[in-house]
Amino acid sequence: MEGGSILFVITMIAIYFLPSIVAVARNHHNGAGISILNLFLGWTLIGWVVALVWSVSSSVPQSPEINTKVNISAREPESRSPKRYTEIKKYRICPHCNQPIPDGAVQCRECGATIGWSRDKGAEVLTPFVSRLPEPPKIDTEQNEDKVCPDCAETIKAAAKVCRYCGYRFEG
Repeated sequence: MEGGSILFVITMIAIYFLPSIVAVARNHHNGAGISILNLFLGWTLIGWVVALVWSVSSSVPQSPEINTKVNISAREPESRSPKRYTEIKKYRICPHCNQPIPDGAVQCRECGATIGWSRDKGAEVLTPFVSRLPEPPKIDTEQNEDKVCPDCAETIKAAAKVCRYCGYRFEG
């Protein structure tokens, strides 16, 4: 009878620490946090379920991928060669403007942000990050220049055709 009770206790301990075991087996990047949550709050059913769901969630944070198919036989006439399989190009999302960018691109076509690529510990997938934002557009200073009215000596916009103070009409 004692052998059965020892086996029961070992089974219950294994079930209690199941979220931690799953996190370690999957090499989860938050394995320590899952184990701490399981140890201290696993006795509550909610804490155990949260730790279990967390342990089976994605073990590596990734940038979402977008797959597109490209016909690689478009240059060849269809009469000469049989239909070839299409190549799949992978895209990621620009962290600055949320537009698709090709895997490994160094600059976003939409916003002009310089993209860097990092590899998380133990991950096989590169994650994009913005290493430099694009330069803001330069303001044309010629449009913002002022001129002085020859009649009343007030400063007005250079594009003005009539002085707003005295009504003087400029030529041209």
